[in-house]
Amino acid sequence: MSTPALDPSLEPAALGTAIHLRPHQVETLEAALKHLARFDRAHDVLACGTGKTVIGRAVADALAPHGRTLVVVPRILLIPQAISDYRRLGGDTGLGRVVIVCSDSSLAADPRLAGLGAVVTTDPAELAQAASGPGRTTVIATYDSACTTVAAAHARHGLPPWDLLQADEAHHLVGTGTWTRVHDDAVLPAAKRRYTTATPRVLTGKAAGDDSAVSMADPDVFGVRSYTLGFAEAIDRGLLCGWRVVAAVVTDAHVHGLGEQALSISEGGASVTADVLAGQIAVLKAMAEFGGRRLLSFHPRVADAKAWAATLPQAARLVSDHGGLTVAARHLNGGHSGAVRRRVLDWFSHHSTADIRAITNVRLFTEGFDAPACDTIALTHRSGSIIDLIQTLSRALRTDQRPDKVATFIVPVRLRSEQDLDEALADPEWDTLRQALRALGSMDTTIYDQAARTLRAHGAQTDAAAGAPDATPAAASAPDWLHVRGVPVPPGFAASVGLAVSRVLAPPVEEYLGAAAAYARTHGHLAVPRDHVTGTGLDLGRWLHRWRERHRSGVRGTVVDALNAMGMVWNQTAWKMERGRREADAYYRAFGHLRVPTDHVTETGYPLGQHITNRRQARRRGLMPQEEIAWWDAYGMIWNVVEAEEARYRKALDDFYSAHGHINVPADYTAEGLGVGQMLSTRRAAHAQGRLSAEAVAFHEQRNVDWDGRSAAHRKQADRKWEHAYHFAALFHQAHGHLKPAKGERVPDPATGATFGLWDWVARNHRRWYSLPADKRKRLLDIGFQPPDTDAIHAAYRQCRSIGATALQLGYSPDLVRSCLRSAGIAADEDAPPGEGGRAAPATPQERAAAVAAALRDGATNAQIEQRYGLGPVAVANTLKHHGHPTRWRLRSAAIADRLRAGDPEEAVAADFPDVSRVRFLQARNRVRAEATELQQHNMDARSPDLALHAQPPSETFEQVQEPLWT
Repeated sequence: MSTPALDPSLEPAALGTAIHLRPHQVETLEAALKHLARFDRAHDVLACGTGKTVIGRAVADALAPHGRTLVVVPRILLIPQAISDYRRLGGDTGLGRVVIVCSDSSLAADPRLAGLGAVVTTDPAELAQAASGPGRTTVIATYDSACTTVAAAHARHGLPPWDLLQADEAHHLVGTGTWTRVHDDAVLPAAKRRYTTATPRVLTGKAAGDDSAVSMADPDVFGVRSYTLGFAEAIDRGLLCGWRVVAAVVTDAHVHGLGEQALSISEGGASVTADVLAGQIAVLKAMAEFGGRRLLSFHPRVADAKAWAATLPQAARLVSDHGGLTVAARHLNGGHSGAVRRRVLDWFSHHSTADIRAITNVRLFTEGFDAPACDTIALTHRSGSIIDLIQTLSRALRTDQRPDKVATFIVPVRLRSEQDLDEALADPEWDTLRQALRALGSMDTTIYDQAARTLRAHGAQTDAAAGAPDATPAAASAPDWLHVRGVPVPPGFAASVGLAVSRVLAPPVEEYLGAAAAYARTHGHLAVPRDHVTGTGLDLGRWLHRWRERHRSGVRGTVVDALNAMGMVWNQTAWKMERGRREADAYYRAFGHLRVPTDHVTETGYPLGQHITNRRQARRRGLMPQEEIAWWDAYGMIWNVVEAEEARYRKALDDFYSAHGHINVPADYTAEGLGVGQMLSTRRAAHAQGRLSAEAVAFHEQRNVDWDGRSAAHRKQADRKWEHAYHFAALFHQAHGHLKPAKGERVPDPATGATFGLWDWVARNHRRWYSLPADKRKRLLDIGFQPPDTDAIHAAYRQCRSIGATALQLGYSPDLVRSCLRSAGIAADEDAPPGEGGRAAPATPQERAAAVAAALRDGATNAQIEQRYGLGPVAVANTLKHHGHPTRWRLRSAAIADRLRAGDPEEAVAADFPDVSRVRFLQARNRVRAEATELQQHNMDARSPDLALHAQPPSETFEQVQEPLWT
């Protein structure tokens, strides 16, 4: 269909109209014609009161000047008003035949239809006959009649397709209801469709993300949008007036104080309760303050509306500050005739500033029904729908040729005596105010956008800012269009109101998006832990987790787009792996290797050491794909740290041997960051206890190792200490005929009176029996020392093949059993890890517990225990406890004490027990120092300088731990 040329000026003479189209209407018309020239349907959005229906007449004149036009409206009451608008713009001649399809035959007598000769029918056959002839035909129908009578005329009586179908208040056609048949060409065939509305997007108040609105956004149904003139722009262009919201607070004290007056107020049998009277007074006070003169009030039932109108003048007499204005009220409802409605509206529209006039109603003015001169709306209850409420509020937005007019929306709200204003904001009795705010947000997108910005700013508060004592909602303040009246407003309440209003107008997703953006700015990513809670109390981690689940299920939309723009991490596992690779690559480029300490954290805060440890464990358990193994191998990844460290250690010793002819490196000697000296000290101690493998012994001895590792002076001092202790043992044997001191027994020196811990010394020699020199063993036997039962150890081990089980059976320490077996050349069960070197893993839980205890006493770390036996720290603790072994700490404490007593450097011993905290280590060290100090004091008292020990008193005081010496 061709589009006729249109004169942009649209002078009345050019269109044959009685009025001019205003500039915005010209813009709408041109846009509609442009889009309908290309598409078969389009929609435009214009604020209420800006002349949508008038534009419809101009569109029909342009697209169907000699054809058939169907106009559909939601309610019968809108039909005369629509015809009146059509007549005002183009006169009667251009309408052609006029047919009205609705159930109210009395419309034919409406003065606004006078002289048209309009046919009013609900008969499909009559409609088909009236609308099928040549020339222009204009049919106006309700949605109900269009979907029934008009559809039947097409289906059964051959009514031709429409040249143009125009749907007014088209937001009613969203969804799946009966009225959506208007979209269907099979029901109502039309060459072109134009939809128009003021509210294409309506806030529903749902709590879920961006699902809190319904809209006409589907172009397949409503076509593309050709033009938009929102409420905010209409106000800016002077087409509508500005507005304000007044929350008129009514307190319990107000209501109780009006109890007697309410009983005395009645008119024509109508009366009101005290709380209704308090609401009336609050509305009248707000009107007096803001200069309101024409009030439309909305009520839940006709009876309520009638009572309000009847008693409002009497309520006015209780208002002392109403400026002496006369208050009059009338009531209208759908049952009144058109003549009654016109008389009341004429009375209401009479220009006078000396009185207040009010009309009460239920739903009469909720859609398209004009109320000239209205400047105030009072909402006494929650409306049936947001759409109704938008139409309600729009009644007051006409400028009425008053450039200074500001519409006032008054919402009486109840404040209970036990509530403060912050608590009241969440009270269900404030639902009317919240619903009004949602309606305003649907009308005016600028306040919706402002609310969204406020929520994002509040969500973006840092933890520190949110936790400050004087913290207030970021960027939140009571909007300048909201006024609270009736009670004093406390300090800070404006910010609370601003935040509460923003949470009503904009969905919660905005606050979470603000928090997400702040997190991304701070951390450089959105891999937020699931349990992360922001400083303002937002459960951001769980919220993002739910969106990850939605994203996996295929959900897309504005929230997903916003999160993507922030760098959202949808797959945290893959992200962690990729970040781990990036950090590992950076470390490798900086240091040339990936020997990363377990506790290493990068400058960006990433725990790279722990990540690499986790990847090693993943490969060990067979959970790493080949692609990842290959990636790490390309960087020279060391999968077995123990073996790699041993290789580096032996290479360092070989290099030292090549230069010096021996490998007796200093204790603090390092090579390429490896503590070679400390590692050699550890192996010397293991050799002394019979725990070093034959292969390792051979490696060291081939390179001229000094197993003692101490200086001659140090060895001489150790020998003097042993001789001093032997002196006390000999005295004890001489006095008692045996060498079996009681546990913890200390013996005196007859010459000096000093005491010595003989039981402890005897126990240590018992444990070290197989590593003592032969001459010392002989001398001990000479004074009644009872050595371990070697034959019993061999027999028990041959039976169970387990050091731990053997030790448990005989009551010896695993170290002693191991030394006994090694001295006899018997391979011990811990010589090799499970599955290597012929060693069998412990066969029973009891054997495993004994083996674990032995390994811990030997200095095995938690990681080594887990690698060897598959037990984590908690499982180890439970295993030891269940089978009667000392705790992990007691086992390690004994091993540390033994090493220190043997003269090993503290640094070396501490390095060999990385899982022991500094405090625990100092406990063991201080006990050893206390023993040495006691012996030193004894030597000083005995004036024996040759026996003086170079010991230091403990530098810190900790709880002493009793070592289990004979277990």
